[in-house]
Amino acid sequence: MIEASIEPSREGGKVAADPRAVIDDTSTPPATLFQASIHLSADGQLADARSGLDRLLADRRLGWEARVQLVALDLVERFGTVSTLPGWFSPKRGSALIRTDSDALLVVFLQPGGTFGVSANAIHALLGATPPNILYLYDSRALFHLAGTDRFGAGYHEMIDGIRLCATQIGTKRIMTFGRCAPGFTAIKAGLDLGAERVLAISPVTTMVTSEMSEDARAPVLQRRLAEALPEHERDVLPRLTREDRTSFDIFYNRAHRRDSDYAQRIATAPCVSLYPLDEPNRRDPIERLLEPPLGRVSDRLS
Repeated sequence: MIEASIEPSREGGKVAADPRAVIDDTSTPPATLFQASIHLSADGQLADARSGLDRLLADRRLGWEARVQLVALDLVERFGTVSTLPGWFSPKRGSALIRTDSDALLVVFLQPGGTFGVSANAIHALLGATPPNILYLYDSRALFHLAGTDRFGAGYHEMIDGIRLCATQIGTKRIMTFGRCAPGFTAIKAGLDLGAERVLAISPVTTMVTSEMSEDARAPVLQRRLAEALPEHERDVLPRLTREDRTSFDIFYNRAHRRDSDYAQRIATAPCVSLYPLDEPNRRDPIERLLEPPLGRVSDRLS
């Protein structure tokens, strides 16, 4: 049994009320064409979605995202999970809860733009044919869920309480978390705070203390916002990871990207951390490698 509680697409933003008309219009700008394709795939209209994505393959900016999305759609169609595709997230679609027969709840912390470099559909494809219960969370505050999340309102600790309550309400016995890049930090931190069984992260940031973010052009503004959400001593997961002996942490990262590798290596000696290096020399995001066989590198860890 799979039951999806996903808000339908709403009018507004860059996608018109009829995304198929957007796909058919040859003058549609690439970004709008991509978002319309994602909306169609979320509604199970895969042929129309593929039509739009195929037109983007040669686009310099969106070609990679379109290619990854096409691979993801092939996988979810093969798995039979098309009806539960979570689609594109925004302030208009702030969360999705997908129920299965599993006794586990996987909490997915989405990127501020609603994606992991690609839409949440690609993340859904990583989870295989028999996913656990999944709670997809969007953060319109764009602070990596560290100031709260749309489903549970403002405040990091309020979000943690909300996740616990959600797990209790649906009767799950185990909690797992998932995040990529900066929300990967939140997946690790929330996993520790929730007493999660397992944390999976793709290219996670592993510290957000001021001295470690000097290379980030967003650092001054970001640090001011982070200080309002969490004290600095809560913005480095390493001290707690070195003491953790219950939760398992599976970290997938791009060995060819220096910062990506640095973030992974600084937690490599923590006893419950397992590192899985991938080679993606042309991009930081290694998700395309994870969608290739053996796909079970991610999905097997959810069983």
